[in-house]
Amino acid sequence: MKYKKPANQVLIGFRREIEKEDELKLAREGGQTTVQHLAELESLRRYATLTALVLELTATLTDEALNMFEHLVGQLFKRSERAHAEQFHASGKSINEKVRLYARVGQALIEARSSGGCAPGTAPARG
Repeated sequence: MKYKKPANQVLIGFRREIEKEDELKLAREGGQTTVQHLAELESLRRYATLTALVLELTATLTDEALNMFEHLVGQLFKRSERAHAEQFHASGKSINEKVRLYARVGQALIEARSSGGCAPGTAPARG
């Protein structure tokens, strides 16, 4: 029985033995070649090309996933911010209504006290 290395060990070993420039060149070549052309390559060249392509795609897909995540978090933040602003605006209206009501009640009490009478809707003080 033949012992096979795990894929991640193969990729790590590949990265150690090949220059970054050559890796990019192989990845570009692999991305532009047809399956039939890859099949015609000698096995070591084919594996090197496919490995470089996989490494390059891994980096590209990771970048795209991070960009997508950043976009989604941004959308959620905007949605949350908008909901908070709407809620704040609605509660502000409610608070303003209460302040106006308390101002009217306070004004009525001041007028009642200065005229010696009772505030509207209250019974005269017994004394």
